[in-house]
Amino acid sequence: MRHAFLGITLLLAGGCSTVGDYMSGDDSDDSPAALAEFEASLQLQQLWSSDAGAGSGNQGMALTVAIDGDHAYTADHQGRVTALALADGRKRWSTDTDLQLSGGPGVGSGRVVVGTLDAELLALAADDGKEQWRARVSSEVLAPPQVGQGVVVVFTVDGRLAAHDADTGARLWLYDSVVPVLSLRGTSTPLISGDAVLAGFANGKLAALGLRDGRLLWETSVAVPRGRSELERMVDIDGAPVVSAGTVYAASYQGRIAAMSLQSGTLLWSREVSSYTGLGAAGNKVFLSDDSSHVWALDSANGAAYWRQEGLFARRVTAPVAVGDSVVVGDLQGYLHFMAIEDGRFLARIKVGDRPIVATPLVVGDTVYALDSGGRLVAVRVGAGG
Repeated sequence: MRHAFLGITLLLAGGCSTVGDYMSGDDSDDSPAALAEFEASLQLQQLWSSDAGAGSGNQGMALTVAIDGDHAYTADHQGRVTALALADGRKRWSTDTDLQLSGGPGVGSGRVVVGTLDAELLALAADDGKEQWRARVSSEVLAPPQVGQGVVVVFTVDGRLAAHDADTGARLWLYDSVVPVLSLRGTSTPLISGDAVLAGFANGKLAALGLRDGRLLWETSVAVPRGRSELERMVDIDGAPVVSAGTVYAASYQGRIAAMSLQSGTLLWSREVSSYTGLGAAGNKVFLSDDSSHVWALDSANGAAYWRQEGLFARRVTAPVAVGDSVVVGDLQGYLHFMAIEDGRFLARIKVGDRPIVATPLVVGDTVYALDSGGRLVAVRVGAGG
């Protein structure tokens, strides 16, 4: 069983406390794979690189990059929220919140929303960064809040999913889940899909709830805890689910990847694999990075493996994202790796910084936006392959 790079949280009668923090990887005997040489067949062009704040630091905060319209938004562990132009990376505004930011940003409905270690939700105006409202939540926020249809959805570390009005911050509803004694430090990022919000929980279940009223629409077990110890029974869903063509896909740590009907939650297929980084999807394939940093492409119809790329073993890669005819992941040394969607062979590689890329890259058109843990945001254009 591999536990490198994971934080583990113990739930006690009085709340939550950290049992271990493995984000540095020092507890693992697995050395990152050396990068093999290959002939690049995909053209890459770094368009710009910009200082987007102090980054997520070394504490595993869920501070990422969000894109809305022609702007990218970032938040850092020192409390700063920044907006940059997608075209050239120039800073449009920057706001110092004086808060311990730990999750975000989420963006939509004219708002940029972040969460804190002190159980607070903060909304800024997307156009100028001015504070709009603050709201209390039940516990620390360790996943980016999501915004859609005038609703802000936030998942707190105590297993509660809450919705707030995007204009006022007033709470609309609260959904409570059972959190196991041991769980990974972090929570799944909720996904707003139409009039529903999807969320994976530390008990291995995925649920769909009504976005407006929090009514439980369905709940499905992605993984069932097994083993004698609490450590062996951890089956957290920490990565964000993904929806494609009416099907929702989710993966759990020490468990399975599963495909479910978006409408009913009916389990369509599953296969044993352990992942905590999230998923990607394109065409008839679903992509994931497992807990050994092997990258997989599975048939979206039945879960059969098309390919598995093992060349990035223990490099702490992000969830894969499709861009053109390739999929891209970031790694612990600041590299972006591009693999062919067809067969997983390496197409190109580019080093965009010296700090780990811990946030899943975002793709807009033919451009990949990657944020490293030190707060450097880079835009890379993907060209034609050979």
